[in-house]
Amino acid sequence: MLRSRKAQAAILGVCLAVVAAAEIAVMAAKPGWGVTFLAPSSSVTPPVTPSPVLPGDLAQTAGAQHLMAEAAASAQPVNNIIPTPAFPVASPGSPFPSLVPTNILLPTITWLPFPTITPTLWPTAAMYPFATPTQTPVPPTPTPTPIPPPPIISRAEWGAEAPAGSYRFHEPTRIMLHHDGVVFEDNAAERLRAIQRYAVRSHGWVDIPYHYLIDRVGNIYEGRPPLAVGDTATAYDPTGHVLITVLGDYNVQEVDARQLEAIITLATWLSASYGIPPQNIAGHRDYAVTSCPGAHLYAYLSSGYIIEAVAQRLPEMP
Repeated sequence: MLRSRKAQAAILGVCLAVVAAAEIAVMAAKPGWGVTFLAPSSSVTPPVTPSPVLPGDLAQTAGAQHLMAEAAASAQPVNNIIPTPAFPVASPGSPFPSLVPTNILLPTITWLPFPTITPTLWPTAAMYPFATPTQTPVPPTPTPTPIPPPPIISRAEWGAEAPAGSYRFHEPTRIMLHHDGVVFEDNAAERLRAIQRYAVRSHGWVDIPYHYLIDRVGNIYEGRPPLAVGDTATAYDPTGHVLITVLGDYNVQEVDARQLEAIITLATWLSASYGIPPQNIAGHRDYAVTSCPGAHLYAYLSSGYIIEAVAQRLPEMP
């Protein structure tokens, strides 16, 4: 019976040893792990009572050590460091070995200096020469020579009525000469009031149709504002035209030198004020089927006399 119990204990011990050896071999095969025994803290090793070794125990123990040695030899190196194999040695008071990790490799962290950011100004064209915009020189806008207006008799002075309605406005770009087609000698104020009444009552216009009127001796009268579109009984659009009419019928009457001077002076001032080129001075017949402003007055336009005279007084304008 005793031998039977001892045999059972031996078999159990062998089984436990094999299981422990297998576990130790697996742990030993892992990188960074080894097997060692816990030793007492004292430098003096206490006597250890050896456990009785049953028949066959030595062979089993040697086999376990051989397996562990092979496992340790086959361990994969980590960073060229192979964990040192450790073999089980019985700890005091314990029949099983203790597993303690050895050669644990911790990653070495090298802290790099944080980059220093130097504040700079916003990018400039000097930094990027290819991005420098090319500027096209812009010629300066010519400034017309300031010319004082000629003496003008106001609407209130010649007794004009208030406009009968609202004007239409425009930007003056041309100067047009007319005549009123009626022989005339004097009393210009009365003549202007008659023209205004006829325009409003017969044509339904809001005011006298012309912007400026010139009498026989060269006096200039104010009509409707130059920024308001004029009116005409002929088939053309007067938008953009400053209308100057000379009182009289110049298919019959001759042009007085004072009238001619008044025309040139007034046209020069209008050209300077609104930037109208002298070449844009014309007669009514240039835009409509009519004899206006009369053959005698139109001759000064067709010959270029008025245009050249205005251009000479405005040498800086085209």
